[in-house]
Amino acid sequence: MGLGKTVQTLAMLQHQKEMGHKNASLLIMPTSLLYNWQMEAQKFTPELKVFVYAGSSREKDVEKLGQYDLILTSYGITRMDIDI
Repeated sequence: MGLGKTVQTLAMLQHQKEMGHKNASLLIMPTSLLYNWQMEAQKFTPELKVFVYAGSSREKDVEKLGQYDLILTSYGITRMDIDI
């Protein structure tokens, strides 16, 4: 697997932000990819505010999530926190 799909997705999200899209986007992926996506977002789309929603001490404040452009989380966290 190369970097192409990640960069394409980040470019699309950057374009949405530039077009005035205000809501956060949620990407759900395997835990092993969370920090790779975070690093690639910082590298290729530094204007996007990215939040990694993961870990046992994650803050479950929905209001806080709204201040980001992109929220990255895992399948497992999504199953556990589906209600929020």
